Amino acid sequence: MKGRKNCIEIVLEPSDLKDDVETGLAIDHESKHARDIIKLGRGAVDEVEDELRAHQETREDVLKAMRMEDRPSYLGRLAEELREQDEYLQHYRWELEYQRSMDG
Repeated sequence: MKGRKNCIEIVLEPSDLKDDVETGLAIDHESKHARDIIKLGRGAVDEVEDELRAHQETREDVLKAMRMEDRPSYLGRLAEELREQDEYLQHYRWELEYQRSMDG
């Protein structure tokens, strides 16, 4: 961000801090939005497609972590997070489909 004369703030909610898996994924997910803002400008996080893309990337990160992890408790939490990412993706795909149907 040096030289850009601005700052991007990542907001974490209390629910994002329930354990290190949740916290790590929340920070990673929000950093994807920050990256897009830096590359594309502030409008880069306004559309459903932007959220869909960030959740798809987060899902891929969860799968990568599952391949590398060997602790059962972490694998269980990652499996929960994978299901949650799938739910987010389903929601945003539905929202995108709805928006497109309203547009014509």
